[in-house]
Amino acid sequence: MHGFDSPFEQDGWLGGHLVFTSTEVTFSVDADGAVALRSIPLAGATVSVGPPTVPERRSLGSRRVARIVTGDGRSFAVAVDHGFEDALQPRRAVRSGD
Repeated sequence: MHGFDSPFEQDGWLGGHLVFTSTEVTFSVDADGAVALRSIPLAGATVSVGPPTVPERRSLGSRRVARIVTGDGRSFAVAVDHGFEDALQPRRAVRSGD
């Protein structure tokens, strides 16, 4: 995750776990034995997925990056580990009987 200031970041990136819901992204990181939670509201946000920028490649290699710009203009980037790219694909809602 990129976008939060932290003494634990490496090249601006923090490792951790994400939970996406329809209303927010919750980011959790275990720092010195304590779990820190941050929420990113998705109301009014734009989300795009693509390759890393040239400067990001030094830290991320070829991992895909989900970029979130919140309704109030804050910008975040989520580097997706290889093997989890399918989680970025849009899902069609399945109704009973489909």
